[in-house]
Amino acid sequence: ASGSVAFAGHSRGGHGALTLATRAPDAACAVASLHGWINREEYGDANTLLAYDASRPFLDPALGALLEATVSEHDVGHALANLAHVPALVRTGDADTSVPPYFARRLARLLNDAGAEAALSVLAGKPHWWWDTASTNDGGAMFDREVRDFLAAHLPAPGAPTASAVPAAFTVVSLNPATFLGRGGVRVLQLETPGRRGVVEVAAGEAGACTLATMGVRRVRVG
Repeated sequence: ASGSVAFAGHSRGGHGALTLATRAPDAACAVASLHGWINREEYGDANTLLAYDASRPFLDPALGALLEATVSEHDVGHALANLAHVPALVRTGDADTSVPPYFARRLARLLNDAGAEAALSVLAGKPHWWWDTASTNDGGAMFDREVRDFLAAHLPAPGAPTASAVPAAFTVVSLNPATFLGRGGVRVLQLETPGRRGVVEVAAGEAGACTLATMGVRRVRVG
């Protein structure tokens, strides 16, 4: 990781931390998703799109897929490749009935499969929110010793220069060029089809040259 921002949040904020980090990966030095979910449309029944709509049987399947594509970027699982080499803390409690531990376990697997450096922490007996982890007012669900140690290990010291190294090979993923700031100097400017995923595979060559292979991307900017 070469950035200086640690994106962290709890519950909806845990999803928000992932959303911001995948859209501005060059800024990230670390990500902490605490009791967060991967896709807001899968969280409980408050945000479910179309699933329980009484008129769903009358909706043309192709139109339904188009409507669902308009919120596809809410699913951070599509863009976790942008977080390759970024340290991540994924935490939950085994008594969380709001966002079940399944989501944290799944997120940690997806992050590591994408090349991130994710650690999974499942705390025994902890629900979705609590005030005290081990002692009174110790930071609880959001800022206890485990979270503080993680942030301290990865946040650069005040005034310290941040690393600028770019991996020799990396992947850039964008579902919406308007909200994606780019990675490693590569920014997707236009997709071939709005709502579809755009991917750029970048590989460094000799003498500063690089090779770009695109899928679903019409225009990119380099530099």
